[in-house]
Amino acid sequence: MSSPQEGLFRLPELLHQILLQLSNEDISNLMVTNKVMRDLCAPYLYHTLDLTFTHGGFNILESTQAKRAISKNAYLVQKLTVSHVDLCFLFNCLRAAAYRDTQLPSPSPGSLADPNLTLPSYLPPLDIYPIDFVPINPMINLTDLTLSLTHVCAQAYSSYRVPSFRNSRMTVAQACWVISLSPRLVNLTIHDLVIKEHREVRLLGETIYELSRLRLLDLKLLVRGSWHSAGSWYKAGSTIVFNCPRLIQKLRIDLEDYGTAKMDESDNSDDDEFRMQQYHHTLYHADDDMDEDMDQDDDDDMDSDDSDEEMGFEYDGDAEEDHRQEMDYDEEGEDSDEDDDGDQQPEESWSLQLWESQQHSEDELMSRPDRCEPLMELVEVKLWNFVKGITEDEVVWLFEHCCKVKNLAISSFEHDIDPKTVANIIKSFCTRIRRLTFKDPESEGGWNVMLPFEVLTAMPDQQLREIDYRGVKYKMTKDMVQNSIIRHSAALTIIVFKDCQQIASDAIQAVLVECTVLNNFQVSWHEDEVVSFLHLADAIATPWGSNKFTRLSLTIGIPRLHRERGQRLYYQRAPRCVLSLQEKRQFAQLECLYRQLASLQDLVHLDLRALATHAINGSIEDPFYFNHTFPAMMSLADTKSGRPGFLELFAGWTKLEVLRGSFNVSTDEALETMGCPESTWLSKHWPKWKEGEFFQGFDESREVFVWLEDYRQKENPLFSLGLSW
Repeated sequence: MSSPQEGLFRLPELLHQILLQLSNEDISNLMVTNKVMRDLCAPYLYHTLDLTFTHGGFNILESTQAKRAISKNAYLVQKLTVSHVDLCFLFNCLRAAAYRDTQLPSPSPGSLADPNLTLPSYLPPLDIYPIDFVPINPMINLTDLTLSLTHVCAQAYSSYRVPSFRNSRMTVAQACWVISLSPRLVNLTIHDLVIKEHREVRLLGETIYELSRLRLLDLKLLVRGSWHSAGSWYKAGSTIVFNCPRLIQKLRIDLEDYGTAKMDESDNSDDDEFRMQQYHHTLYHADDDMDEDMDQDDDDDMDSDDSDEEMGFEYDGDAEEDHRQEMDYDEEGEDSDEDDDGDQQPEESWSLQLWESQQHSEDELMSRPDRCEPLMELVEVKLWNFVKGITEDEVVWLFEHCCKVKNLAISSFEHDIDPKTVANIIKSFCTRIRRLTFKDPESEGGWNVMLPFEVLTAMPDQQLREIDYRGVKYKMTKDMVQNSIIRHSAALTIIVFKDCQQIASDAIQAVLVECTVLNNFQVSWHEDEVVSFLHLADAIATPWGSNKFTRLSLTIGIPRLHRERGQRLYYQRAPRCVLSLQEKRQFAQLECLYRQLASLQDLVHLDLRALATHAINGSIEDPFYFNHTFPAMMSLADTKSGRPGFLELFAGWTKLEVLRGSFNVSTDEALETMGCPESTWLSKHWPKWKEGEFFQGFDESREVFVWLEDYRQKENPLFSLGLSW
């Protein structure tokens, strides 16, 4: 009869679920118990690898043992994330492995690559580095790769920073080669890759074309340098589009203007701090024991003294010594050229300029024609700033290749292209669109921002499911909404107006009333912009069409009531509080609004802001929403004082997780009307509540709500009322 342990190993599904719940440290500890556990756990330890440099923390690439472990188990890695400094170093380690596998000596001085080794001609030379690069084998089974090349100042302090870190041309070539080593990629994300020349985009396009299994491509390219004309922007994006593999399903391209002056000082291959050294450095010298260590059988590995640290990527003395040596190199610069073992090659020059000149003279790329057939599997497309400088014919050519798209995200076109023409092109070729996203943060209100409304108008009725409209400074009237959005009112489930200005109150009202299946409606804004809000009278004029909201973001304009001289606010009056006729009318309106909100019992995320408006003309008197609260909304009725309270209406919000907006507990009204009973009520009736905007920054003046935050954090450590913001 088998033991329980043996029975567990015969249930791979159960074992799989157990290992998914363990941390890398726990898996590493399991692996050193015996050979069976190591074989079972290794795929889980190396499945996801994040090499992102962390200043002041443990970094895998600083440990020699960790790098050797990665190389030995490279075939197990399926998800990889690297930052800019990691990519440059990883490239050198991968190239060192290429020379090791072919057993070729270092390339001759002054040359870029050994002619006996088959490597792409675009590869830059190996970096000068005081310590030999540990060869890392290609991750041939990699399916998800993320290259986050965002410029982070802390990366300049990395102990494994190499000179090519500051050369954008070399970074492009390095990234393309690293990508090409993983032909099984399914998801590829590249953010903040600097592009100076069209040849670099062509190289990237050629590399992507070879990834036959690719399903998701997410690119953010920073266009700069001499290659910065409007036409080049479209050329950059179209080169990628027409080199996408046929089975691509999701394509996201974001082109940004990376100002030339912004990086000229820090992104210069001739920078003194990162100048390429004019001497030849040995590519890779294998230790006498390294090859034996890499080729050991499993039993020998289990007997080694450092197997635990190796599998768990833990720091050890050798790694710390490597770290100190590398830091010494940073401090000493060219003075640390000596090799104690006498293996140092004679100082001979090789030229980065020679490599760059070859890149300008060679034109072997794009030997095949662009793909002409449409991308039949493509269902999601995002083209931010892609259409800058585009012509009408190019618009047609573009959307011909996106005929099966369901989710389309675009930014504004050139002013000389008629939005109606573009809308008709999209209607003709993209007949399956269900989600439309439009962004134009730099718009000054030109007619090109009419594009999403023209697309909505051109499409068949009730086709759109989701609309996301961002950053447009253009007045949106009720007529515009009626002619475009309301035509899809029976199908729309999500409408987002983010950072949009001048959306009319009656336009917001029309959406709330007419869209009967809406579950996510957001009208958000920044305090430094013209506010889009809903008048209280419009909010309650007609019952809302949907009570299925799970997320709602609204700003309500509440008229400031006129008070006679010496008249106190309702919450400052002595018991029993007697409301004026105006106050009774306003509280009746507020109660109607509160009951409408209380009927939304599926709410998960609510962002509700209040603004004080002029009682006559409806203009905003105070645009800072956190200075206000919704009168009596968050307080319990007090029969003794006669003050109204409506908090009990919201007992049905049992699914609410996030409450943001005008709920400051430090306003004059909240100080008088919210206390221990309200704090206790909230804790009891909202079991899933995780976040509230009760404070802005650290504030212990309201002890009962400090207690509420501390009490709820015992159940959920992430619970916050804003004290720590």
